[in-house]
Parts: sequence; structure tokens; C-alpha cells
Amino acid sequence: MQVKDVYLEAIKGEYIDLQAIILFLYMEKGAISLEDDVSKLEYYMRDQFKGSMNEYVTEFKEKQNMQYKPNVYELLTFEKKIYVLAFSPEQAETFVRNQYNLTGGISIIPLEEKFHAWNRMNDRYVTTAKDLRDRAERVPVLLGGY
Repeated sequence: MQVKDVYLEAIKGEYIDLQAIILFLYMEKGAISLEDDVSKLEYYMRDQFKGSMNEYVTEFKEKQNMQYKPNVYELLTFEKKIYVLAFSPEQAETFVRNQYNLTGGISIIPLEEKFHAWNRMNDRYVTTAKDLRDRAERVPVLLGGY
């Protein structure tokens, strides 16, 4: 497997940190090429480089304005499941805490998870967590529940 294969998977899976590590080593340091074997990338991900790589990559992400996208979280209450778009589980929990009694269960919903939704004309359609996330105008936001 080549570095470019890992990079394409990082883009597809929206793994911002992995994208940043690859781009940093490729663009800034010239330490790898996209045609290199993945073992060359793994070399720089060893524990001995962890501290310095975290610093370099954090600075690189800020410089490149690379930002995490929010996730869809499922929160469990005594009565129902609630879906919230948030940047972290803590943000999702804080957002709904005043309105619902949470039982403590919280999980990230995969982006390809399908949801039933209704439009303004009350027509039912199927959408995905990724579509709900991408259409959201603000974060955090309550997406729904049952």
C-alpha cells in the first residue's frame, strides 16, 4: 500500500489528523512522497516522534486552516433516543442536558447511517448523517429523535 492510498482513505473518512500528518511530511518536510510505501509513513508515527509530531502537525493544521467537522451523536434518555450535531460528546450532552434526562449513553453515528426525515411539505424521505451534518447551519443543533 502506498502513502497516496492512505491519504485518499483519510480524505474519504474525514480523518483530519492523518491528512495533516501526510501533508506535513510531504509538503513541509519533503520526508515522504505519495508513491512511498506506507511503512515510510509509519516510521514517523512511532512513539519516539509522537511529541514533536503533535506540535508540528498542530501548527500545520492551524496554518492550513484544517478544521474538524462536527459529528452526529446519539444520546439516550429514559424515553427516547436523541440525535445532536456537535463537535464533541461533551458539547452534545451539554446542549440537551436542560431539556432531557440523559441515561449516560452517548455514541457517534457513522456518516453513512440512514435516517428518515420529513420536509416542510410533510413528505418523508431518507437521508444520511453526513447529509444532515452538511446541511446544518449551526453547531450544536438538535437533529431529531424517537
